[in-house]
Amino acid sequence: MKKNTSEIPKGSPRVVFQPQSGEALRRGSSILAAVVKPTLGPMPRLAAVQDIMMRNGVPELLDDGGNIARRVIEIGDRDADVGAMLLRDALCTMHDDVGDGTACAAVLFEAVFSAGLRYAAAGGDVMGLRSGLDKGMRLILSALEDMAKPIGGEDDLVKMARTICHDDEMSETLGEIFDVIGQYGHLDIVKGKRKILEREYVEGSYWESGWLSSRMITDSDKRVTNVYNAAVLLTNISLTDQDIPRLARLVELAMKHGRDSLVVVTPGVSDSVVGLLLLNGKEKEDGKFGTLAAKVAEIQPRQTLDLEDMAILTGGRVVNRDAGESLAQVKWGDLGKARRVWASRHHLGLVGGEGDKHKLRDHIVSLRKSISQIDDKYLRDLTITRVGRLMGGAAILRVGGDTDSELEVRKDLADRTARVLRESAHHGVVPGGGIAFLHCQRLLLEKASSEGQGFGFRILADAMEAPFRAILSNAGFDASHYLMQVRRSDLKSAFDVRTGNIVNAESSGIMDVVSVLQSACRTAVTTAALALTTDVLVHRRQVDPVRQAHHDRQMHRARRGVQ
Repeated sequence: MKKNTSEIPKGSPRVVFQPQSGEALRRGSSILAAVVKPTLGPMPRLAAVQDIMMRNGVPELLDDGGNIARRVIEIGDRDADVGAMLLRDALCTMHDDVGDGTACAAVLFEAVFSAGLRYAAAGGDVMGLRSGLDKGMRLILSALEDMAKPIGGEDDLVKMARTICHDDEMSETLGEIFDVIGQYGHLDIVKGKRKILEREYVEGSYWESGWLSSRMITDSDKRVTNVYNAAVLLTNISLTDQDIPRLARLVELAMKHGRDSLVVVTPGVSDSVVGLLLLNGKEKEDGKFGTLAAKVAEIQPRQTLDLEDMAILTGGRVVNRDAGESLAQVKWGDLGKARRVWASRHHLGLVGGEGDKHKLRDHIVSLRKSISQIDDKYLRDLTITRVGRLMGGAAILRVGGDTDSELEVRKDLADRTARVLRESAHHGVVPGGGIAFLHCQRLLLEKASSEGQGFGFRILADAMEAPFRAILSNAGFDASHYLMQVRRSDLKSAFDVRTGNIVNAESSGIMDVVSVLQSACRTAVTTAALALTTDVLVHRRQVDPVRQAHHDRQMHRARRGVQ
């Protein structure tokens, strides 16, 4: 007689084999997919997430699949929880990487995994199926790449943004911003003090930095420091009292060469150094000289990379503490030059850097080539930001809201939309609404026999319908009825759930970013293949945290010889 798993104590160690393990994985992943699936499409349904830490009991309303999956930390069924967490990890990773497409990945995963389990239950070769799924996935990725077209001007950017955020004001604002700054432009999205969206275009290049002393402010209304015709010292050395004579020498050197100001970019300065700079700054009122001390990022690798970019822009050289250098060794040729340098509390800007234009161009080209080769998300985003800064296209978007929670939601939505717009400008777009995957379905069915991978290709071909069906189902339409209509139409047609009509996908703005669809397909298929080849679930004993802490203290005392 089969033992009821519900009778097994929750903390008990246990091993689960096939077919029970496969069914448990399916149960858990289906639960998570069902939670995320309603958010797919331009008419998403919401998920209300109850936070047990919130005393007022107000649920968090979300329509972003990645954030919803992140909120699900456990389900009651221990066996099924393994499947839910397997899919959750894949969706969260994808959300971190591309910012969108998690709901699409979830429905694709569910379709592929469920069909694969049926194939395995019928006695099919799962390892052979995995090979077929891998080859079919590569075929889909290639087909999507062939379909991709570059995105157009501001109108196309606005339409693309609207498919992500479903907010007309935000779509028009972000569309305009990216049309101005370009795909590599530097965009800061920050919390605003007003409900409306506010955009500000910034001349030159700027960093998240700022002045080191508010006493250096030259514009008290805007709380900004401006200096002109500047010599620029770049260093990772924090300046102390012993550097005062050396800094005074650099001030004289800058004056001698006809500069109107000296800017010091450094991790920190002492009060005496600030006093020296302020003394020279007062002379600025007489038309003689101005000074500014600005901070550089303290964390690595940002500090090194920011200083490197500033050096190329200004034509200077970084005085490096790690190389044993000091200010005593600085010569005039080591200083950078800029037409204007400005600093606020949180930003430092360079305008009209006098660095070698050929070196700057080669540096930008090198960075752009490296973007596609960087796997680490933080470094890839940092490299894209560096390219935008060096090219000089920069903007700040201030997002507001009536409440703190609304502000957080809108800022997160703006961040996600901006990331997808950048991806669309970089990689191109394909027909949206699930249409691109339907085109791949035809190719998979044609190749199924010739490639000798029939079952894997057919499972993927059937799964290609899943996103289209989910989008229509979420909007309240009969997916099967309109699927036949779309198939009878030309390859550029799509079903617009907002109007209920078959329309031209491109002119109606029903487009998807090709890299997002590729990531969704890759995430779904590889995770499903992994789940299909997982035969055993092992549950370890869950230890009471109070008892574990007491045990750890006893062991610690025993090691120290304390009775």
